Amino acid sequence: MSNTQVVEDVLNDAGHPLHISDIIHLAEQRYQVTLHRDSIVSAILKKINADQTFIRTAPNTFALKTFTGK
Repeated sequence: MSNTQVVEDVLNDAGHPLHISDIIHLAEQRYQVTLHRDSIVSAILKKINADQTFIRTAPNTFALKTFTGK
């Protein structure tokens, strides 16, 4: 499972936007993976810029596009 898939699963399970710190914490708890903050934020932002999977709802806070129906 890729890091962005882990983030996607964490956000899907939460059902609402999460701050990157919470995403990293939940990924460690649930999947026993260490996400590096700068790397995962960069990967999420690339997906956002490509209009895929994620949206930014606030500074360093992300959600799945499906939450907004887009």
